[in-house]
Amino acid sequence: KGNDSMATAVAKIIDLQDEINKDIDALVDLKAEIIRTIKKLPNPEHQIILEQRYLIYEKWEQIALDMGYSIQHVFRMHDAAVSEIEMLRVNESE
Repeated sequence: KGNDSMATAVAKIIDLQDEINKDIDALVDLKAEIIRTIKKLPNPEHQIILEQRYLIYEKWEQIALDMGYSIQHVFRMHDAAVSEIEMLRVNESE
């Protein structure tokens, strides 16, 4: 009976490892899609803001400091970048 429960535990671990690997693959694919989408933006500053925020997880204050802009201006540029992405996605789905 001890070997039975050990075999069951090992099987569960293997199943969980497979599930984790599938999740990792999905996340890698999603990140690649995010990168492709950001690269479609014509404004390189918009690309930088989105990359720093969503791929590097930089704080807003640090992005503003790095770019030499006020945080309010970075927010405005971020909003414009997100709007551009929404427009791109709408145009691609038509």
